[in-house]
Amino acid sequence: MVYIKEHKSLDREDDDDQHEHPHDEAEDSSSYSSNPRPHSLLEYLLEETLSQVFSSANFQDTDQPSEIKSESNESLKTVITPQDSEFSDELQSENGSSINIPEDAGLRPGSWILFPQLPGDRDEGVIKFIELTKELNIPPLGQIPQMLNTNQIDLKSYGLDPRTMKIICEALNSNTTVKILNFQDNWLTADACYHLNDLLINNNIITEINLSGCRIGEAGSKELETGISSAESLQYLNVSRCDLGDEGLLYLSKGVYCSPSLKKVNFSNNNLSENCASTLQKMLIQTDNLDELNLSWNNLNSSKFWETFIIGLTANETLKYLIVNWNGLDGECVPYLTEYLSSDPNLLRLDLRDNSFTSVEKIAEALINNTKLEIVELGNNPVQAKEVFIFIQTLTRLTSTSRLKMIDLENIWADKEVLPLLDDLKTRLGLDVTLGGILSNYEIIGPDPRKIFLKRANFEAMKPKKKKLKRNFGQFVMSLQDLIISREAFKKSIKSAKIKLSESLITEISKAFEIGDDAIDLSILKQFYLKEYPEATELPPLIVPRKKRKIKKKSKKIK
Repeated sequence: MVYIKEHKSLDREDDDDQHEHPHDEAEDSSSYSSNPRPHSLLEYLLEETLSQVFSSANFQDTDQPSEIKSESNESLKTVITPQDSEFSDELQSENGSSINIPEDAGLRPGSWILFPQLPGDRDEGVIKFIELTKELNIPPLGQIPQMLNTNQIDLKSYGLDPRTMKIICEALNSNTTVKILNFQDNWLTADACYHLNDLLINNNIITEINLSGCRIGEAGSKELETGISSAESLQYLNVSRCDLGDEGLLYLSKGVYCSPSLKKVNFSNNNLSENCASTLQKMLIQTDNLDELNLSWNNLNSSKFWETFIIGLTANETLKYLIVNWNGLDGECVPYLTEYLSSDPNLLRLDLRDNSFTSVEKIAEALINNTKLEIVELGNNPVQAKEVFIFIQTLTRLTSTSRLKMIDLENIWADKEVLPLLDDLKTRLGLDVTLGGILSNYEIIGPDPRKIFLKRANFEAMKPKKKKLKRNFGQFVMSLQDLIISREAFKKSIKSAKIKLSESLITEISKAFEIGDDAIDLSILKQFYLKEYPEATELPPLIVPRKKRKIKKKSKKIK
């Protein structure tokens, strides 16, 4: 319950009486609610507003004794005097009343559920980043302080200043949340790579680095060598489109095979040539963790390169996924590939798409001896339909020991002869062979010629202008018996029914319903005609008109 104290007069004596008689508060409250006497518009509006608040706050059961009500509400009362109001001067001069209202109903704490307070303390790395930005007078990057509290720094195509790279690396030295760094398509200088190298040495939680398109070159690769080999948690390194060249690869390859955790490396589109064969060979032999290697979009198509590179591939025991698409590989590389596949390595997936293979029969023979490979991708190679048939026919020799699940021949077409072979591989081994399409795998479906001939017969039978010469071809068909007759007999029956059809049409109808040499099944003709023209069953029987005999008039002889 809410208590409101209101004086009946503005004299100071009434104020003294109020303090001397506190038990009159209930009566004063009822008197106030029943006979409010505002002395100004502001006071009236204030009292009306407070009365609405009090009425909504008075939610207790009225059947309980008043003593219990007063005790339960005693702790909720707050005395608000005119001095606490923004209209204190005016109210104090006109009214000396004090008003008891309850405390806040709980909305204030609840509001923080919807609008939680921001943490007062900032991460040490965030503070360091802001301080260094101000110290070096670098334009502020508003997104980075927020990213420092997540698991990823994503600054793809951001146009990073080398000085900004230094600040980011300094802020990340003691960071414990960021695990992924994405600097794709930023031109990083050797100095930026130097600071990134320090970060990899000092930070032990970064797992992925994407430097694709950063064009770090040989100088940047040299700076990153130590950091890559020292990073204890780094598992993925993407340095595609970085203009490494054979010399830049030399530095990074040392970091790869010395790394205790690196599993995936992308060296694609880095102008690598046959001179890097020994570098890749050494990296594959000495690494203990690498399971995915991407060498696409380079110039690794010479037999000299593969002669050296295949030694490292065969000696490696951890590689599971090899990507060498867009390298111009052709028949010159096939002997080395087949040697590698026949050795039954631990490789699970091989990507040879978008090369220059014209024959893949030898690759299929090597797959027969392989028991671990699961996916082979050969799409977009200039393989002809005959070679595809030989390739798939060779694959039918696969046994249950093979683990092949899919062979991708995207954009490579074959003839219809391969369809049974594909069904056999799918049914027997569960092997899916994806083709670009099947040549001539279609059937010409046009209008039924029998419909055309019968429709033409209906027209020609009713074509004569003289009514007595018009005939209904349907009546003729319904009059036929279920017999097998010769073409000549069929032709005579049409003429005997006085139906005028062209000789060519009669010949075509005879061929359309012919069941053998010179044998026409009239029952099939009737069934087909009734299917197309079911109303023919209601036609009256055919009546062939007879010719009227001409009576010769005897001429009178003139005597």
